[in-house]
Amino acid sequence: MGYYKWKWDSGPLPPYKLVERSTIKALSIFVKKSRGRVATFTSSQLTRMSDLPKFPVVFTLVRTVLEELRKHGLLEIWSVRVIRRIGGGRKYRYIISSDSPLWKLLKEEDLSGEKCSLDYVIKRCVGIVQTARSD
Repeated sequence: MGYYKWKWDSGPLPPYKLVERSTIKALSIFVKKSRGRVATFTSSQLTRMSDLPKFPVVFTLVRTVLEELRKHGLLEIWSVRVIRRIGGGRKYRYIISSDSPLWKLLKEEDLSGEKCSLDYVIKRCVGIVQTARSD
C-alpha cells in the first residue's frame, strides 16, 4: 500500500476546510478543559487531539490556521524553539488568555456545523471586540 497507510476519500490529504474545522474544535476542547486563565499549545498538540492524520504537512496547515487567528489578535506566540537537526525548523507555542474574545467564544458557544469555520470565528470575535469598545 505504500508508506502512508491512512488516506482520505478525496486523496492523501484532508481538504483545508476540514483542517480548519478540526483545528477550531480541538482548540475549543483545549480551552474548555483548561483549569486556569491561560492555555498554551502547539500545532502538533491540536493535531493529535483532532481526527486529522499525523503528517508533517497537516501540522503546517494547522499552524496556518493558528497564524490566521494570531493576525487578528486572538492568539499570541508564547515561544519559538529552533529544532537543530536535518529537516528541523521552528516549533511555535501559542498562548490564549481569558481576556481574549476567542477564549470567551470557545468557552461559551457550542461550535458545530457552520459555526466551526474560521471565517465565522473571526467575524464573531471581531464583533465581540467592537461591542466591548462601544460600551
